Amino acid sequence: MPPQLARNLIARRLASTSAAQTAATDAVETIAGTVPFHSSYLFLHLRNSISELPSKPQSRLLNMIRSRALDWGCLVNLCHSIDDEAYNINKVALRSGGDTDLLEGCKATLYTPSAGNVGLEIDDLQENNVEEKLATIAPLFGVNPKSPVPGTVKSDSDVQLYVCTHGSRDCRCGDEGGRVLRAIRDHLRSRDSSLKVACNETAHVGGHKYAANVLVFPHGDWYGNLKPEHVPTFLDTVLAASPSKRSYEPPDHPLSSFWRGRMGLSKSQQIDLVS
Repeated sequence: MPPQLARNLIARRLASTSAAQTAATDAVETIAGTVPFHSSYLFLHLRNSISELPSKPQSRLLNMIRSRALDWGCLVNLCHSIDDEAYNINKVALRSGGDTDLLEGCKATLYTPSAGNVGLEIDDLQENNVEEKLATIAPLFGVNPKSPVPGTVKSDSDVQLYVCTHGSRDCRCGDEGGRVLRAIRDHLRSRDSSLKVACNETAHVGGHKYAANVLVFPHGDWYGNLKPEHVPTFLDTVLAASPSKRSYEPPDHPLSSFWRGRMGLSKSQQIDLVS
């Protein structure tokens, strides 16, 4: 092979390798901006573990709440914590097809900037009182939001973590999410922290390929691609963050490559924070 041709081939291979490496780096960096815009988040607590849910759980109460919350730019999801197992009013049998079963009642936790740096607990949501209950929190979403809201109490946890473990929706969430959930709970038990931290399961949040997905409140940050080995650094960083963290502040550096986005930011704003 002529020397000049050989040099040209080597140059092309090096350029191809460099482009592939750049693409791989960009793939890691572009996880930011993968969170849909939402102004607030409402979790409905289930006594059932999320691992017991069908792929697409159905409930009239859930649909009623989601329909109303859509007008507020509020995402609604199902969650489970260890404490929920003692909440007797919540009897859930949610099926993916056929007749829609009734979610007889639940408590809920709302996160919205107008409520401050806390979650608001709403007790005993049922079909026969859901309009009344939602009317009490509606002032939080007006042009001039008002807080506190009658009929709600502040969450007793400083930080709430929600790990997607919805394995029937996608096995990656069940497998990776389950491992990260156990790792977080193990590390929390071994920590001596002045903060009250709760680690919960949540149903589908979107972005199976980013499993394990973890949502952090009251800040509203979403993280993806977490593994059990990342948990110590993840907790160190998350628990050191100021409760008064503002929506326009960039993610903390050790977690920037895992950061998907934040409540209250558009996709372009999320990308701008890490660019």
